[in-house]
Amino acid sequence: MSASAILRLQSAGFTMEQVTALADLIDTQAASKTDVLEAKHEVKIEITELKAELKGEISELKAELKGDISELRAEFIQLKSEVKGEITELKAELKGEISELRAEFIQLKSEVKGEISELRAELIESEKRLDLKIIGVEQRLELKIVAAKDEIRKEFEALSKNFDGLRNQFTDIQGQMKLLHWMFGFILASLVAIGLRLFLHPA
Repeated sequence: MSASAILRLQSAGFTMEQVTALADLIDTQAASKTDVLEAKHEVKIEITELKAELKGEISELKAELKGDISELRAEFIQLKSEVKGEITELKAELKGEISELRAEFIQLKSEVKGEISELRAELIESEKRLDLKIIGVEQRLELKIVAAKDEIRKEFEALSKNFDGLRNQFTDIQGQMKLLHWMFGFILASLVAIGLRLFLHPA
């Protein structure tokens, strides 16, 4: 602090001790500012050095990454080429297998068509034989039905004759019963007359 500043403070009413303490405080603050500026300068230097180191390391890392990327790119291109080759081989194999399957399917289709035609012919022949058998069975059934009708008619006629004979016999029996009824009545009347006579004219 300058002498004129000290005199002004004293004239303003400050004591000598207050002025001295204030001067020491100002000197201390001035020294602290100098230290701060020096520390700031050192920090800037360290930051500059650190930036340079970081730039070097980043450059090295970029170079390493570029190398790795180039290697990966080359490996990817090689892998892509290999995969394309395998895909081409697989396509060729699949095409060959598909062609074989197509030929087998065509052959199987032809065989199935032939078997179906044979089965159809056999079915038609079987239907014809079955129709002939059905016709034969129907004819035999018709003959049996006609024969059964004749037998039933004959039996019915025989039963009718037997029934007529039974009816005649029943008529005869009925006449005999009437005769027996009259005979029984006559005998009963005779017995009643004899009884009355014996009762009215005892011996």
